[in-house]
Amino acid sequence: HVTPGLRVRHFATAELDDQLHLVAVAEEPATVPNLEVEVVPGVTSITACAAKAHLPLAARNERLTVLPGPLPEDELRSRIDGAESVAIMKVGRHLGKIRAVIEDLGFSEDAVYIERASLPDEKVCPLSQAPEKAPYFSMILLTKGADPWL
Repeated sequence: HVTPGLRVRHFATAELDDQLHLVAVAEEPATVPNLEVEVVPGVTSITACAAKAHLPLAARNERLTVLPGPLPEDELRSRIDGAESVAIMKVGRHLGKIRAVIEDLGFSEDAVYIERASLPDEKVCPLSQAPEKAPYFSMILLTKGADPWL
């Protein structure tokens, strides 16, 4: 909540897509009524999605690879194929391409689709049940399960 008379110069907000937005505010006292601010330090969209999916990102010595959805198909394929555990961000309009690559590699059953994590209309499901179109705030988590802990 805004404290009356509070003077704010700058503040930053980390959005669900992990882009950092810097907002400059005049040195006037804050005059935004009923502004609610929640600070959740250290919780990134990747960990929020993993928590919502009830899925560990990696186990023991596994490495987590984070990939952007807009990568070219061939690069996406080679990086997913060579990874142990994968988080694919910025899925949005690239869902069809990403889904086809994961299916071709035989990892469909290991992939989870998450959209709008932590928002009231969030959706968490197996990739095979994901909608045809994905919003920008969506992610795919893939753990190949090579470690017996998974």
